[in-house]
Amino acid sequence: MAYTDWIPTMDSIKNKKNLSIIEFGLGDGTEFLINNFKNVHSFELADTKTWFDEANVKYANSKNWTCEFAHFDNYGFYDYMLNLPQALLDKLVDLFSQSKYDIVFMDGGYHNRGQIANFILNQFSPKAMIIHDINYAFQQDMYDQIIVPEDYSFVDDTNGEGTRIYYKQGVL
Repeated sequence: MAYTDWIPTMDSIKNKKNLSIIEFGLGDGTEFLINNFKNVHSFELADTKTWFDEANVKYANSKNWTCEFAHFDNYGFYDYMLNLPQALLDKLVDLFSQSKYDIVFMDGGYHNRGQIANFILNQFSPKAMIIHDINYAFQQDMYDQIIVPEDYSFVDDTNGEGTRIYYKQGVL
């Protein structure tokens, strides 16, 4: 399934059971994350709650999972906007100040993913960041705007929709 074709890429991350992950965009792959990582926080930034409500019912009993819904309107956010609104940047700072996330997984249903990924990589330096949909939406999702810190490398898996992992050198 295209939505979860990133799962084999996760094999390159060692000791997942000892790592926490924040997922931007929850859905069919959330169960894999819950079953393989120590702690999972799903942050659903969207203009509707449909996916969030379905996942919340499905995974509510998972002890290592927390979730949060953020409606576009609450942050002055809209798809394809060129600059992220300050309210959303403040929310990202809040998310990362509340918990330390070892891994960031970016697969939200909006086309500003690259801007969010860039902000997180350069402000919070996670051990790794996984971004999905690089084969068909690299520029469309603004992944081409990511400025990779010098201490990071990346590896691509071009199967399916394509997945890239940015990782701190020496981590993977």
